[in-house]
Amino acid sequence: MTTQTHRRTCSGGVAIGAFVLLCSPVFAKTYSMIQTPPAAAIASISSAETLHQLVLANLIASNCNGSGLTKGDAGLLGGTAQAVAEHMGVSGDQYFSDYIHPAMIKVMVPDTCDQYGGDARKVLEILKGLGGVVVDE
Repeated sequence: MTTQTHRRTCSGGVAIGAFVLLCSPVFAKTYSMIQTPPAAAIASISSAETLHQLVLANLIASNCNGSGLTKGDAGLLGGTAQAVAEHMGVSGDQYFSDYIHPAMIKVMVPDTCDQYGGDARKVLEILKGLGGVVVDE
């Protein structure tokens, strides 16, 4: 059984496009050690729909203060999204255009946090049920 342990920065640690500047170590305020679900669990959840859910949940956790999600939770969501994308063979360009960009558009809508906060918490609980862990915040 293989799991991945990561140290994530800047809430979700997304380091793509405009987020590169925001998530560089200069701007990072916290580090979270996370452990993604094991490889078998990643394989079982790897689908375009799941990846869309993970990316949106990561952005909700990273940007919605009242979501009830921590920076470590955002790290687990982001790390698992990266593991799923890697398992699916999604390129960096495809990850941004097909997953990050559509999620960013949803996050720009005023009621997004209220509309998707509960879904983000459910996705996080599923990851934890599959063996994902926020080791430290």
